[in-house]
Amino acid sequence: MNPPSDMNSYFSAQLHAGHTPQDITEQLRIAGWSDDQITAAFEQYKSQMTLAASDNAASDQEPAAPAQLPTPVKRGKLKTGWLLFKQSLAVIKLNPGLSRYVVMTMLWSIGIFGVFTAVLIFDGMNSNYLITTYIDADGAEGFNPSLLGFVVFGVFGFIGTFTTYFYGAALSSHVLAIFRGKSSTYDQHIARAKTRIPAIAVYALISTVVGYILQLLEERLKFVGWIISRILGALWTLATSFVLPIIADSEESGTQSIKNSVSIFKKTWGETIVSRVSLGGLVGLIYILVAVPVTIGLALGLGSFMGVAGLFIALGVFMLGTIILSVLGSLATGILNVSLYYYAQYGLIPPSFSPELLAGVFVAKKAKKQK
Repeated sequence: MNPPSDMNSYFSAQLHAGHTPQDITEQLRIAGWSDDQITAAFEQYKSQMTLAASDNAASDQEPAAPAQLPTPVKRGKLKTGWLLFKQSLAVIKLNPGLSRYVVMTMLWSIGIFGVFTAVLIFDGMNSNYLITTYIDADGAEGFNPSLLGFVVFGVFGFIGTFTTYFYGAALSSHVLAIFRGKSSTYDQHIARAKTRIPAIAVYALISTVVGYILQLLEERLKFVGWIISRILGALWTLATSFVLPIIADSEESGTQSIKNSVSIFKKTWGETIVSRVSLGGLVGLIYILVAVPVTIGLALGLGSFMGVAGLFIALGVFMLGTIILSVLGSLATGILNVSLYYYAQYGLIPPSFSPELLAGVFVAKKAKKQK
């Protein structure tokens, strides 16, 4: 199979972004291209550039045209998700240090949850200032947060959300640097996130308020509220998919970053939903079809001749697998969000991602209507 002519604009965009021919070769190999196809594509590109140079010898303008994606290959959502997951993992494999952001998020989250739990236990053993009790119409005892409890819960919710977004912004900054072919360190991107703390804090505060409102809807309207909160929550998550890359990549405020993310989301509405749902569904499927059966098998096998100790070993393996899968899933989702933002914002195809795959993600809306 000969490389499509659209690869000329792909090479042009990648080289303009600072990637070397070696980087591009590695990207295409990861995407499944053979060495013969890559060589043919480079030769075709060189020929085009030679002709363009002879036609525009007097021009000093940079050839920075956005990459044009090839004709999309029709795939199912699950297969698209698997390919996106594999290509996101390729970025992680080449840059294993990216996992540090997710691990730090998890450690901080555990610490915050531990402090929150200690506060609740202390309050329950002493004054009950945070939680009040009541008797409902059926005579059953119920619990509600007091006014002080709402404030304390909101503060802890904000801190947890802010921590997640802080490391998410740092991860986005690092991934963008990788896509641009720049060598950088973890500390540099943590420093970048620190300069964006006001924007991150505003986004975290708005997200916390939105989450609280959705929770109130669920509590007040019961089953109907549960459905509404899930739908609105999913739309909010999808519409704000690009906020952290925008914060990491610009000097926009938190509110403006949300507006810009919503704008990009509208422009790529169906594409974002398909990519996010397919990737999330794939991770869940791996969990159900692999992690759970392996744990049950280990529990039965080890428990039969090791007793309780075997069950604890199986539980330990399950917890370790869950943590690893959670880290990989979070990283892959973060990298995917940045890659979609990178193409939507700059028209450049991210390293390690296949042009044909992105073509299947960014399907033109008019083409959809004709189906």
